[in-house]
Amino acid sequence: MAAYGEIVNLVTARTGLRGDAASGRMTGLYNGYTVLAEPIGNTVNYMIKIGARGANGAVMDSGTAKQIAKGSPAVAAIQIQNFQWNVTVKNRIGAAKTADGICEALQYITNALQSYQQISVCGRCGQVKPTEGVIIGNNSAVLCEDCYKAEQAAGAARQQALDAKPENVVGGIVGALLGSLVGVLAIVLIGQLGYVSALSGIVMGVCALKGYELLGGKLTKRGIIISVIVMIFMVYVGNRLDWAISLQREIYTDDTVFTVFRYLDEGLEQLRANGADVSGYTTNLLMQYGFSALGAASMIVTAVKNAKNANKTARI
Repeated sequence: MAAYGEIVNLVTARTGLRGDAASGRMTGLYNGYTVLAEPIGNTVNYMIKIGARGANGAVMDSGTAKQIAKGSPAVAAIQIQNFQWNVTVKNRIGAAKTADGICEALQYITNALQSYQQISVCGRCGQVKPTEGVIIGNNSAVLCEDCYKAEQAAGAARQQALDAKPENVVGGIVGALLGSLVGVLAIVLIGQLGYVSALSGIVMGVCALKGYELLGGKLTKRGIIISVIVMIFMVYVGNRLDWAISLQREIYTDDTVFTVFRYLDEGLEQLRANGADVSGYTTNLLMQYGFSALGAASMIVTAVKNAKNANKTARI
């Protein structure tokens, strides 16, 4: 996860917002608007969220919003959902430059809102009420107290329904196996290009976990453990299939890939007896496990975090 402490300290010192160094989120009143600035995912790329509309109740049209976005080198894009402006800050390298970009974007966008006579409102209902930056599951928003309480109640209801939902372990195993086949495909495709990559581990992790969740009903600690076991087995299968394809193409051309896959150990032993160096098989397998562990670990951490926070609401 990216470190946000320096960015938060620099921005809050210049803007008066309050911030959380752990999450990178910052919120408060700025230039007459309740604003919320937060990282996009686990990156140091930021988005600014503001609830605003015209005094007549109308939301600004997307064409005008795009023109506003083009007016500042600190703003990459603007999207409006309900009454909430989602302003993507243009990426910059380094904490100091990132903080500069956030401050520039804050100043520019709030000035633009004022010039277009946009008033500060709840990003959800559009009413002129006191608002604050809040966390809603794995997302965030600028909401009034009524909308925040409504989201809190809805999240609690979803969590209660999820807790009551039984876990289908058999279905989850099938889902993890089906999902991991995409990871096997990634291993083979990348392997045939002559590489071993963490990308295949990421694909394996995402698809196996998502497959378990979809067919298992929900993702639990047991489901994660089962998915990891499935991944370990399927990485072995993927590496073996990669070698079987290569050997069938270059040596055992009279046999099918599946025949070579089945008798691969005997084939490798025969090649070794003939003086060929087949140590690459074990080396590739170990590298696949290593890269898959690195790639899948981040996906598992993210999945656990998302599952834990999916239905939670909190004030920033």
